[in-house]
This record gives sequence, structure tokens and C-alpha cells, in this order.
Amino acid sequence: MRSFHYGLVVTAALAFGIYAGAAAAGTFTVLYKFADGNTGSPTGKLYLRDGVLYGTGTGQNSKSGAGQVFQLKQSGGKWKLKTLLAFNRQNGADPRGAVVADANDVFYGTAEGGGTAGYGTAFRLWNDGGRWKSATLKNFTWNDVGGAEPNSDLVPDRSGALVGTTIYGGNNEEGTVFSFVPRGRHWKEKVLYRFTNNYDGYEPGPGLMLASNGAFYGTTYHGGMYDYGTVYELKRAYGSWIENQLHTFTAGTDGEYPINGLVEGADGTLYGTTLFGGQFQAGTVFSLKKSGNTWTHTVIYNFGSSNDGSEPYGGLLRVGDTLYGTAEFGGATGNGIIFSLTENGGAWTETILHNFGGGDGGFPCAAMIADASGNLYGTTFAGGIKGNGTVWEYTP
Repeated sequence: MRSFHYGLVVTAALAFGIYAGAAAAGTFTVLYKFADGNTGSPTGKLYLRDGVLYGTGTGQNSKSGAGQVFQLKQSGGKWKLKTLLAFNRQNGADPRGAVVADANDVFYGTAEGGGTAGYGTAFRLWNDGGRWKSATLKNFTWNDVGGAEPNSDLVPDRSGALVGTTIYGGNNEEGTVFSFVPRGRHWKEKVLYRFTNNYDGYEPGPGLMLASNGAFYGTTYHGGMYDYGTVYELKRAYGSWIENQLHTFTAGTDGEYPINGLVEGADGTLYGTTLFGGQFQAGTVFSLKKSGNTWTHTVIYNFGSSNDGSEPYGGLLRVGDTLYGTAEFGGATGNGIIFSLTENGGAWTETILHNFGGGDGGFPCAAMIADASGNLYGTTFAGGIKGNGTVWEYTP
């Protein structure tokens, strides 16, 4: 698996509830186990539309495949898989982000590798009379000012443009934030920001978030003052996009290497995770709260105190006042966990919702999604049948 893997004092840590104990009552169901290595090893989060799940698999256990876009649809009480787009390296390879659909049921996404130059593609996908067709929006190249190796979802902004990130490329080869702007039946690429590694961060993570104030918020895996990653804001001002650094990680108790994106609370507070660091060096959950022009970073949970999980690779999901997430490793069997975080009087408590055991999946590394009823859906990169991964549902 290719990924970005390649101080609280004790009294404060106790206030944040560093161990949760037994798993909570809830219903965990495996919806699908990938039997074929060409279709499995999902890393992107799922997309739910009209009761149908859509996702991407990297086909990591295949000798010849390069991943796919898949559909999971219930039929006769079972979830059945259909491949909508098979990547063959020429049209892309190793999709890492989710797909998203517009009002006309056209899906859009990115593939980190492949394409004519080998540095990734952006694509669209649609159903034409029962047959799924695809087209490449862009082939990324290494010396492309728009970036190389797109690893993110394409996030629709308020104007209808699709915004994403690349790990590398741009004028400084440190990654970009780009958009595809609709122009009639065509799309025009526009680069919103190019990272410089001049303390502004580099190698942006995949989880770009459009906030309620119209700004984008994201993380970089590297860069900042200490080269352990940053949280940044990208907002439009005077006709251009301006990047503001909200926090630079120190590899101390504040964590290191924020791998995924952020979620926004009802009051505008931002929440995110770091892959490593924190009190026990197994990752953190943090908040960033704005007061005036100042953002205050607070660690609200430290992983690694016991069997509470480690390395929260997939980021967070907020449902109401509860934060949900997964830890890629740790738990009762070391295969990872599903967890929730709830706040009471300023103290946050983790509850383990599910310990993955291997047969039901292992190593969850994608963000979860929720339906209108609050049911959670997610994937595991491994486990299941022959280690190809699973798709699951959790009902709190």
C-alpha cells in the first residue's frame, strides 16, 4: 500500500479520557467482502446516492489490475458489486479519493497514478442507456504547474467548480490545490494555490474541506516550521486565493503528520487527526478554534494508551455533536477500530464501537460517511477474503 506513511501533561490527558474500555453496543454488518484482488483494497471513502454505494479500489493485491470504480447495490437482500470503470494505467491507476456526482448523475474522480504520463488522471463517468462510459478530463505530468499525482476527492464549490489536491507538482514540485471550472460542455483547469515548502507546507493531504464561510481548509503531510505538517486555510481575497497557516505541528504532544482532512463543528471549530505523535506517539485527534484572528490548537484525544487504536489514518466524520473515526491499527486484535468521541464539560471521551478481527476486515484507512438516519458506512483496506478488504455498515 502506497501512502504518506513512507505536550499534553498527564493531568490534561486524563481530562480528555485516554481510555474507553469495552466496545459500545451497536450493530456492525459486513456488506461486502472483495474476493477478487483486481477489485479490492479500497482506500477512498464511499459515496452514497439513492441507496446505492459507490467507491474506489486500488486493486493492490492484483498482478495486472490498476484499480476500479465500483458500485454496490442491494438486490435480493444482498449487496452486489458492479465494476463501473476498470483502470488500465492508460486511463489512470491507483484511485485514492472518492467519486462525487453532479445533478445529472455524472461522476467525477481522480486516480493518483497512470495516464499518458504516469502521474495521474482526473476522469468523469456516466451511465449511457445502461452502459457506463468514461472520459479523461486531464492527464497530469511531473512538470505540470497544475500538479502531479492527484490523491483527493473532487469537492464541488459554490460555483459548481470541482476542487482537489495533488501531492506533487506545481512550480515548486511540492503540491497544489487545483479546480476544474465548467465552461459549457467542457472544463477549464485553474490552479488555486501552489505550495512552496517555505513554511507553508507541502504534500497536501486528500481531505480538502469546503467550510460554511466559503473557505477551503486542509492539511499538509510535511512542511511548516518543523516539517511535521500543517493545517491551512485557503480563501478568496481581492480576486485571488490566499493561503493562511493555522497550525504547524512540532512532533511534540501536539502530534505529527496530519494525513487526512478536517471536519467542521456547528460553531466553526475544526477537527482533525494526526497519524503519529501525541502523548503516546500513536496519533491524536485535535481541534482548532478561532477567536478573533487567532486559531487555538488543542489535543482532545491521544491514541496508544492501551488497546484504543493507533494511527487514525482515515480522518473524522461529524454526526450531530459526535465525532466518528477509524484507527488503522491497534484495538483488541491489532486490525484497527471504529471509534466515537463525545464531549461533556470540555472533556472528550473515546468509545470503541468495533474491533476489526481480520475476517470482517482490517486496516481501515478511509473516512466514513453517514446516511440520513445516522448509519455509518466505511471500508477496510485488507481483511475479508484473501486480504482484499471489505465494505461495512455500523448502526449506532
